[in-house]
Amino acid sequence: MDFREIFFSPAVNFLKPIRLTVLPNLGCDDDDWQHATPYPAIDSVVLVMHDKNNCSVVEKSSGARATLVLALNLAHLFQASSYEKHLYRIRCGWWGAEENSMLGSYHHVNEANITIVEGNRLKDYVLVLNFDMLASFNFYCGTYEPTSLPDKISSKVKNASDRISQLFRHWFDKEGLPWDNSSPILSDYVPFLFADVPCGGIFSGAGSIKTLEQRNRYDIMLGHGYGGI
Repeated sequence: MDFREIFFSPAVNFLKPIRLTVLPNLGCDDDDWQHATPYPAIDSVVLVMHDKNNCSVVEKSSGARATLVLALNLAHLFQASSYEKHLYRIRCGWWGAEENSMLGSYHHVNEANITIVEGNRLKDYVLVLNFDMLASFNFYCGTYEPTSLPDKISSKVKNASDRISQLFRHWFDKEGLPWDNSSPILSDYVPFLFADVPCGGIFSGAGSIKTLEQRNRYDIMLGHGYGGI
């Protein structure tokens, strides 16, 4: 697996039509999905998500915007003849009420636990990638550090989550960028962890004050003036 830099494009032109799945009632009920016309259901789902809050448009919606750009670039990729087809489906989600006990993501997990729709069942989920607040004003490049997760999380999920985080760390190292471990219990992927779904992601730090070591390291690796405060 590799990561590539994504560029924002204000306009998109597709040479071929892209098939979209139209869901009545926004897919709130299982019956809505039965009346949709998606591609054939598959067994594995990868979720890419971020909490959508109602304050601090620049900072707290940055993960949501990044997920939209990611979805746009994936749409381009899927049209390329050189793209190797995979069995995994990518689902983008934006959860509400993250700062109110993560009500949205917990609701999603609860619904996925009881649905019988193939592809929407929790057991169909391979992993969750969480992109949380990627534009904090005093940012750091945070990758989730799952080894300190509570004992309630199985060792299998901890190990799988750590492998996901290693991909991000290796990419930062390859690009000569600084990174730091981030607390693993702070965002919408928590309900998935407790439901035995491996998780990973990145986080920009919510503007907290850096340590002197962090400031010096970021200043050296990113250039003078980028060490933050």
